[in-house]
Amino acid sequence: MGHGHGGHKGNGDGTVTDGSGNEAQFSIFANDDQIGKVAVVDPTMGLVFQSAFIGSAVFDGTTATIEGTGFIGDAFGQFRIVMQDLANPGVGQDTFSIELSTGVTISGTITSGEIAIS
Repeated sequence: MGHGHGGHKGNGDGTVTDGSGNEAQFSIFANDDQIGKVAVVDPTMGLVFQSAFIGSAVFDGTTATIEGTGFIGDAFGQFRIVMQDLANPGVGQDTFSIELSTGVTISGTITSGEIAIS
């Protein structure tokens, strides 16, 4: 294991419930070489987010914190994601949260899919 290049990676695909009780879909891949891609879509909120640049990806045990910039609709903004791989299968156990520089925050335990951190 150990830290440094190529040591850790996080994958997440699934859904989480937003503050209004509606589903947001997320798809995440990142490693500690800051290579990755993030997409979050919440149709009810009209939110379409896609990462452009991963600035940092920090792995601490079962938790991954990913920060960077991307497109929030047509605007450019910053994001911070924290995801936890607490169980397998992860539904109702693994957690996902995203904060956008627009003030949007979505977080909770995942309602479908899986988060895997290694």
